[in-house]
Amino acid sequence: VDQQTWPLVLELYFPNDQDECNDEGTVPVILPTGVAFKTKEEIPLKILSTEVTNARQNAFDRARILYVEGTGKSRPDLLEQASIQFLESTRTAPKEGDLLEVEARWWVVVSLVQALRFKERQPGPDQNVIAALKQNIRGRIAEFESRKLEYTKNAVLISTDKYKLIDAYMTQIKNSGRLGP
Repeated sequence: VDQQTWPLVLELYFPNDQDECNDEGTVPVILPTGVAFKTKEEIPLKILSTEVTNARQNAFDRARILYVEGTGKSRPDLLEQASIQFLESTRTAPKEGDLLEVEARWWVVVSLVQALRFKERQPGPDQNVIAALKQNIRGRIAEFESRKLEYTKNAVLISTDKYKLIDAYMTQIKNSGRLGP
């Protein structure tokens, strides 16, 4: 994905005998016995492409507009378009996931569930269309569940209340019996 990891090397130095502290005038710290801090450490620094991040956020924002319009006008077609846009915003997520991806996956399911409600209320609903929509919802929940192993590698993500609520919602919809076998 459009992410790079750069090593950031930190090393503690003392001034030399002439009190110089520049490239030529430093002395690496030699740890005395019993010192409890690191004098040198390498930290991986993750750099994300802002263009990719902005594109993801823009797709997410477009999807939210479609969702609001679709629910306000009782238009399942707009809700299905919203779900596609939300899904688009997950395409370039980091390997271990992030909150934007998790939220977008949740909104995909919410949009499709809302579209299903509208389609079921229509006079003479097409059962084939409803069955296909239910299958799509099951598939999107399965995609979320397949990503959970990667999400567990992102301790910050899985410790958020929002992630826990979304995970619970996905499980509730899956186990509700509303989507069939």
